[in-house]
Amino acid sequence: MSLKIFSNILFSPKSLLTKSSQCGIYEQLLYRSRMNDARKPPIDIDNLQTMQDIKLKLFNIMGITGKYENEDRSWLSKYLPTTQSELPPRSMNDSYDRAIVPLSTDLTLQNKYTTTHKGLRMGRLLEDMDHFAVWIVMKHIYNPKQPVDIPTPYVVVTLLVDDVIINPIRFPDKDLILSGQVTHAGKTSLEVTLWLDQINGDKYERITRAHFVFVARDPTNTSSVIVNTLVPSGEREEQILFRSAKKNEDRKRARQNSILNRMPTSEEQSLIYETFMKTVDQNEPIIGNKVLPINSVWMDDTKIETNILCHPEDRNLHYTVFGGYLMRVATELAFLVASIHSKTRVVSQAINSITFRKPVPIGSRLKLIGKICYTSGRIMIVEVIAKVEEIESKKSLTSNSFYHVFVAPKDVDAVLPQGYHDSMLYIDGRRRYCEFVNHLTPEDN
Repeated sequence: MSLKIFSNILFSPKSLLTKSSQCGIYEQLLYRSRMNDARKPPIDIDNLQTMQDIKLKLFNIMGITGKYENEDRSWLSKYLPTTQSELPPRSMNDSYDRAIVPLSTDLTLQNKYTTTHKGLRMGRLLEDMDHFAVWIVMKHIYNPKQPVDIPTPYVVVTLLVDDVIINPIRFPDKDLILSGQVTHAGKTSLEVTLWLDQINGDKYERITRAHFVFVARDPTNTSSVIVNTLVPSGEREEQILFRSAKKNEDRKRARQNSILNRMPTSEEQSLIYETFMKTVDQNEPIIGNKVLPINSVWMDDTKIETNILCHPEDRNLHYTVFGGYLMRVATELAFLVASIHSKTRVVSQAINSITFRKPVPIGSRLKLIGKICYTSGRIMIVEVIAKVEEIESKKSLTSNSFYHVFVAPKDVDAVLPQGYHDSMLYIDGRRRYCEFVNHLTPEDN
């Protein structure tokens, strides 16, 4: 079966394959559709640095002791460049690196990464990937103005993560290999592409590929600062840079076409009206007389909330809550939302996007709200919104949004909106579903 035909099946009224015997074929198609541009994992892994090594190196680069205290870094501002011409161009090979998570030999790590069903916790993987992506950015930045014996004046902040397709076949007791490089650089922002592989016998299985976008900030994390340009070396790097530039334009276009900026299309408006008519009581057809169709639930009834007090152990290198930690807790809440709705164990198949809007201060209350915003057959799109609240003032701001794709072994109940806000979220979820399905098409390989 071609990928094009398979995409048509996904868009059909019954949507996804429902027989459990077909699940493996479906998952492998998803997996293969996004993995063709990765570098091969290293053959000799004996001398690879570990993720613990990476974290220690980042502490050294930032000049952080590890003690919980706000260290004054404002004096480092004098070492920042004022123009991009002061910084030498960099190639992708300058930032390329690899690291290992030795699950096969470290029982403590195994216990941290293992799920109740003896799989790998995706949230833990995202934590490591975020740390590793920061390291890749630090390798890209080369600042001749900075003396060798002082900490870096740069602070690196995660803006978003997207385009993550996940192989569901993961093992908690086999070593993980992370590799990555900077694949796009603007004036103050950078994109890092990461690959995560797992050693399975004498083979290397691709777990996922992801794009992280960062912005470089000054030592006090109050304004953006200039980074090195990226110059491709060879045809392969030129192709990667071209794709990354195109992806950056696609992100801008998606923001412009967002539900918050433009009205839904005529097709989407028709869909909302059809959905509304499904919920009208045909025995008493009056606006406001709502009924829930069979095998359906209201969107709000899928909602689960959790509250977290943010502790110093979860801080990043600039004393707010570490983005990888936020990704982990949001991923695990999203999994819970999807599992409860489907009444079974689900598979994390993709992360459509993760957006960082505001930093989360240590000592604040973090409120996570997860709900399903769209379903089609076995697929569920789960939204998690993170809100940060100052305990003293009770001032609340949205810090993050997360959109996950989960797949159940059989069709799940349809999720339907009630009010207009839910209807717009439903349309947004449908768009994310369509984007996910488009990843299966041959043109994106």
